[in-house]
Amino acid sequence: MVRDRVVVEDGRDRELEALRAGHRLLEERYRLLHDRISQGVLVHDREGRVTSWNAAAARIFGLQDAEISLLGAGRGADVSATGLEVIQEDGSELPMEEFPPTKALRTGRGEAGVFLGFRPRPAEPYRWIQMQAVPRRDDEGRVVEVVTLVDDLTELRLAHRAVRESEERLIAQEDLLHRELANAQKMEAVGMLARRFAHDFNNLMMTVAGYTQILLSEASSAGSMRDDLLEIDRAAQRATAIARRLLVFRPPPQRGAELVDLSRALVKIRPVLQRTIGDSIDLRVDAEPGTLVRVNMTQLTAALLNLALNSREAMPSGGTLAIRCRAHAPLETGSGGADEERPSDDHVVLEVMDTGMGMPPEVQSRIFEPFFTTKLQSDGSGLGLPAVDGVVRRTGGWIDVESELGRGTTVRIYLPLACPS
Repeated sequence: MVRDRVVVEDGRDRELEALRAGHRLLEERYRLLHDRISQGVLVHDREGRVTSWNAAAARIFGLQDAEISLLGAGRGADVSATGLEVIQEDGSELPMEEFPPTKALRTGRGEAGVFLGFRPRPAEPYRWIQMQAVPRRDDEGRVVEVVTLVDDLTELRLAHRAVRESEERLIAQEDLLHRELANAQKMEAVGMLARRFAHDFNNLMMTVAGYTQILLSEASSAGSMRDDLLEIDRAAQRATAIARRLLVFRPPPQRGAELVDLSRALVKIRPVLQRTIGDSIDLRVDAEPGTLVRVNMTQLTAALLNLALNSREAMPSGGTLAIRCRAHAPLETGSGGADEERPSDDHVVLEVMDTGMGMPPEVQSRIFEPFFTTKLQSDGSGLGLPAVDGVVRRTGGWIDVESELGRGTTVRIYLPLACPS
């Protein structure tokens, strides 16, 4: 009988020891998980005292172990009174009753995804954290403690801010380019109008001068009639001289020209071009290094922006816009700008190729005429391509265009190479 009792007690001891060993193993696993995870963990008891925390929590809050108690969440606790600063996402101070562990203790409900700014000391920057407070209840449903999980989102917030600032810079740059393009179009329009007016006016003055000479040949050598005719002739000559000056009117040469590596410049302006054409068009940029030119890059970017807009209009259902830059490129045959000058110096070619609808020959031959447009009057001014041509010519370059209906359009911009070999 005694022997049986000893055997039973011995078995119970072994079971108890096994339970203790299992409990120790669970504790070790919990502690390992508790200490190794990157997420901060805080535990508040029902009185709001901090009873447990892990190393990640101390690191995220920037506090020493002895300072963690400052994060108490009990009745009457005030985190801000300890010198710690806690603000909401909009920058306003967080009321203590809204501190997630405090609110969870008061209401008995969990608080998830609360985004806060936290600063342990006035001289330090804010740390941006996300807190999730989870109340734990006993068998009778009373809250006995609150477990709060803390994630450090400071780097993510800084990254979002950098992206937002980058987008704002892109928008500002795009706005500047549109203004530059509008100014270039205005200058080209003024120049074109001046030359057109001067051409007609010069023809009229030549007629006046011709008839004046006929009348002078028939008038007597003396008399008021001859003097009047001579005055008319002198006025016609002055008017003809003015008309000739208008005929050679050109917008002022480019200002702010600088040495530019087009391969690097294209990489920088690619985001602006992508925003312009939209996501339905695949933008490809292939730039050969060493393509140095002397240009006003703002004006040239505005010209590329105009070409990109034209390509977008030609690809309403999407397509591909490819921009390629090459040095010492062979001359291609196409329809050029207003003049057909072809300098023989070394040059860079900037190709803008789309897979759009293309143009018939009768349209292609007129694309550089001011006010010529195939769009509705309310949609296009007909000054875009003349402005592009003007920008390129002020650099000493020229433009060629190749297009075929249904096979897209290629615009080649030739620019003098700044450092020819």
